[in-house]
Amino acid sequence: MLEVALDDGDVIGFKGSNYFANHRERHDLSPDLTLEEALDEIHPNVQSREEHLAVIENQSGEEVLVYEIYGTMNNDTYRVYINANNGFEEDVKRMQAAEPVYDVDVM
Repeated sequence: MLEVALDDGDVIGFKGSNYFANHRERHDLSPDLTLEEALDEIHPNVQSREEHLAVIENQSGEEVLVYEIYGTMNNDTYRVYINANNGFEEDVKRMQAAEPVYDVDVM
């Protein structure tokens, strides 16, 4: 985490302990499913806005390669984790005050 002063842009704080505690070499991070196959696993009313690969810890405490998909439905934003190897839905989270706002008309 980096803290930056709003008045002059100086760096006033840094916390890197999470990186050092969790960073290590990971091998074989290639997904068995394509992004399109992962998108087929989410609810058809969820409109995908952003997606990428990520490594998360599942409910069993194991590291899992997932597609992290940000989508919108009914004015809510959701973060959906789809296992990149078997298509299992690992987790779904409704975002509170999500940024960026996806449904804004820009002219």
